Amino acid sequence: VVLDCGLRHDADFSDAIITRFSAQCHGVDPTKKHQSSLARVASRHGDRLRLYPVALAGTSGSMTFYEARDRVSGSLFGGHVNASGAVAYQVRSLSFEDLLAEAAIARPDLLKLDIEGAEYDVLASIADKTLKNIGQIIVEFHHYCVEGITERDTRQVVSRITGLGFQSYSVDGINYLFFHA
Repeated sequence: VVLDCGLRHDADFSDAIITRFSAQCHGVDPTKKHQSSLARVASRHGDRLRLYPVALAGTSGSMTFYEARDRVSGSLFGGHVNASGAVAYQVRSLSFEDLLAEAAIARPDLLKLDIEGAEYDVLASIADKTLKNIGQIIVEFHHYCVEGITERDTRQVVSRITGLGFQSYSVDGINYLFFHA
């Protein structure tokens, strides 16, 4: 079971995982301009790709989303470099725990987070016991493009996750794979 958070327009990660491994993927992306192309990708995979047009966030509710006009990725943060000149609108947000409940997922084997700065709040909101129970975690950290988020914030999150028994791998200090040895 894969939770793919931050799909872009082509859900390329889920598409590849389903094609290669016949995995069950749950795709999360609130971006309005991507929804029709994501629906086409999902239709190719039948019940293997379930879409959730919501934002994964630290809390459930309603949040402002900044959809970039000229770039693929939007963000929940007005201080993201892609938010300049973006279209802002309200989206439904779900916490990690609420997403698991809505998707009826007991334990994700793989969690992928490419959510343009929201990864910090999301990971901070997940209880240690729940986080430890995830098989693998892939994260793109966005300290380099969101105002107010620093490399120190990334190092703190990496330290917390490795402190829970995960090994980490990164070649650039931005993209990380966390796995159990």
